[in-house]
Amino acid sequence: MTFNRAKYSSVSKQLSLLQPSLAPTSRSQQYCEPRTPRNNQPAITDYLITLLENLESVEQSPKFHPEGDALFHSLQVFELAQQNSAEPRLWAAALLHDVGKAIDYPDHADVGADALEGIIHPGIVWLIRHHPDLLTHPKRTRSRLKGTKELSDLEQLRTWDLQGRNPYAQTISPANAISCLIPHFNKIIDPSLIPAK
Repeated sequence: MTFNRAKYSSVSKQLSLLQPSLAPTSRSQQYCEPRTPRNNQPAITDYLITLLENLESVEQSPKFHPEGDALFHSLQVFELAQQNSAEPRLWAAALLHDVGKAIDYPDHADVGADALEGIIHPGIVWLIRHHPDLLTHPKRTRSRLKGTKELSDLEQLRTWDLQGRNPYAQTISPANAISCLIPHFNKIIDPSLIPAK
């Protein structure tokens, strides 16, 4: 499967038509133009599924990722998070942590976070943006975040990221993974998109 820019753009266009006043805020939003409208779960789920499906065409270095493409890896990391945590925000971060690889592989953490900003809860966006920090700057990251929940969450995500590299694993589909998150959308979606009661 190759990067499905047409489908990606179509979903992005649907979202932007629903709330056109929300303009892109970063360079990665060249493919991720919209901010999601209030109470539009189908548009959000379509957007997230499209981001994930585009990872199927992203091959990774066999040295570091013997499991193959970034989608297979992300689904493994998601399932590990579900098995080892009761926090839906960590599940979402695990599932979506590499979505930027389909857009800009070297800068995938920032690009992926930018693509999700305004749609996903800011705490999840932060985890996605900073998930490589324990790899690239472990001492500085641990020192800066010592004793915080952010460090604990990053460490868990890093552990699952390292474990999600089994070339023989069985995983669920991207749509099924997103459907696992739907009951928890009130914890996963950006709070500004949740209608007031």
